[in-house]
Amino acid sequence: MQSNNTSYLARLDSLRFMAASMVLMFHATVPQIVTLDINNPLLIWVQEGHRGVNLFFALSGFLFALIAGHEKRINYKYFIFNRFLRIFPLLIFVFLITAAIYRTEWHSEQFLGLFFLQFYLAEFQNVPTLGVTWTISIEFIFYLLFPFLHVFANKYGERYLLGLISLFMIMRVLSFPLTHDELSYFFSLLGRFDILLVGMLAGRYYLKRSTLFANYYALPLSLLLLTGYFLILADIPHRLPYLTLYPPIEALLWCSVIIATLNSKIAIPVLESVTAKLGSISYSMYLLHPFIILNCQKLMLVEHPLFNQLLVGACLMLPLTIALSFLSFYVIEKPFMAYRVRYFDDGK
Repeated sequence: MQSNNTSYLARLDSLRFMAASMVLMFHATVPQIVTLDINNPLLIWVQEGHRGVNLFFALSGFLFALIAGHEKRINYKYFIFNRFLRIFPLLIFVFLITAAIYRTEWHSEQFLGLFFLQFYLAEFQNVPTLGVTWTISIEFIFYLLFPFLHVFANKYGERYLLGLISLFMIMRVLSFPLTHDELSYFFSLLGRFDILLVGMLAGRYYLKRSTLFANYYALPLSLLLLTGYFLILADIPHRLPYLTLYPPIEALLWCSVIIATLNSKIAIPVLESVTAKLGSISYSMYLLHPFIILNCQKLMLVEHPLFNQLLVGACLMLPLTIALSFLSFYVIEKPFMAYRVRYFDDGK
């Protein structure tokens, strides 16, 4: 996504499209695929497609670390103003449409959630078109804190971010006896915020070693490593060691993919141009794909349930979501984004 505050990195938008597509295909194939014991390295990317959310988080931390650099001072008011313009116009649109669709199931707590950023609560998970909004709670809270995290990391060094990551891991250990509901970890700051912190840490490291992984083999190897990680996780029970360790470990793997993608000498200009363009609408894709899936989920093109959902997802749900997202991007997102301003204090 192009910005007034940094140079454009098209390959990061390509990764955004990858993340949005992973989440869409995961939701398109639920529940057919999640109950299967899959050892196929391609299908595992669909079964674990929900982890595209972690790619979004790692990308956010990484990109804002790049934008802020090491010494730039952030004007907090302008920074939050930009973030509000980026997130809330489309989010409010989705809320209003959802309120119209599910008017008999809608109550004031949903609107309070919009203002207090509590989208991971049960009432949102039970409204089909709002189920994905839990990530925005975590993302926007990171935005609220990032200028402070940036100052603290500059003042105390990267060890400050490492300490904060460690704190979240310890809190997961301490919270485990209090709740055995793994959704408490997956849909909240408790289980996801350190992914953003690892992304931020990786971004600051990349500023010091911007030629890291500048070769032909780092990107394929990082994707292969991530595939192996997915295959291993498919057989691991979600107990305390998993819940404690997986967020920073997975974030490191995604960050290796991010850096390898940025610096890869493998270049396919036409493909990169197309995926970068699609990545620019990834936020619309993420928020709007439930509307498409809910309308297409009962279509039967072939008899095999899983193959049918994969076919419908790839050939119908994904293209329709892209078309709808381009429309929403140009009539809702982009007009508001034109009001964004520089949020660095010049000359400081």
